[in-house]
Amino acid sequence: MEDSNLPFRIWLKAMHLMTITKKSISALEMQRQLGLKRYEPVLYMMHKLRIAMGKRDSKYELSGDVELDDAFITVIRIDKDKNDPLKRGRGSQKKRSILVMVSKETIKTKKGKKVEVPRFVKLLAMDNLDETSVTEGVFDSVDTANTDIKSDAYPSFRKLKDLVRSHKPKVTPPNKGHVYLKWVHCIIGNLKRITNGIHHHINDENLQLYLNEFAYKFNRRNFDCRFDNILRASLAMTWG
Repeated sequence: MEDSNLPFRIWLKAMHLMTITKKSISALEMQRQLGLKRYEPVLYMMHKLRIAMGKRDSKYELSGDVELDDAFITVIRIDKDKNDPLKRGRGSQKKRSILVMVSKETIKTKKGKKVEVPRFVKLLAMDNLDETSVTEGVFDSVDTANTDIKSDAYPSFRKLKDLVRSHKPKVTPPNKGHVYLKWVHCIIGNLKRITNGIHHHINDENLQLYLNEFAYKFNRRNFDCRFDNILRASLAMTWG
C-alpha cells in the first residue's frame, strides 16, 4: 500500500475480489467492482498484490514426485518491431515460454481407493529454454535432494539427472503427453483458459505476475481463509 493514493478499504476490497474465486479477475472488471474512474491505479494495485503472492510462494520448494514440462503463453511484446516477419513455433514473437512444475501425492478416498492428486505448482516465465536456464529454474524451485522428476525428453532437460534425486524423461507422442504428464498438462490447460478468457492481452514484461497469481491461488485452493493469507503476504512486503 506504500505510495498509494487509494484508500485502505479499496485495497481490502481488491484483496477480497482477487481471492474469492479460484479463477482470476481482470483489471477492468476490478475497476467496475470498485467504482473507480481510472484504470491505471487499479492495474498497479493488482500487480503489487501479485508481487506479494510471488514472494510468498518463493519461500517454499517442491519435493517428492514432480512433473515438469514447458509451455507457451500468448503475450504482447511492446519492444517488437512491427516490420519483423512473424515467426511460428517456439521462436514466435507472440509466445513466451514458461516452465511448469507440479508436485503430486497419493491419497486414499473415502472408499479406500488410492488416487494421485496435485499438491503444489511452480510457474516460471523463461527468456529461453536452454539447459542453463532450465537447470537454474528447477534448482531454485525444488528440494533437489528429495525430488523425483518426470518429464518428456526435451533436450534441455538432460542435465536434470545430475541435479535431483532421480529424473525419468520419456519420449511421448504429442497426443500422449497428457497421459504421462497428467497434472502438468491440466495446469497448463487451466492457465491458458484464464489468460485467454479473462485477461485476453498480457504484456510480456508482466507475465510472471499473472503466473504468480495463478500459482498462489492454486496452492491455496483448499484453504478456508484465503483473504487472511493474502493480507499477511501483503503486510510482509517491503518496498525499497
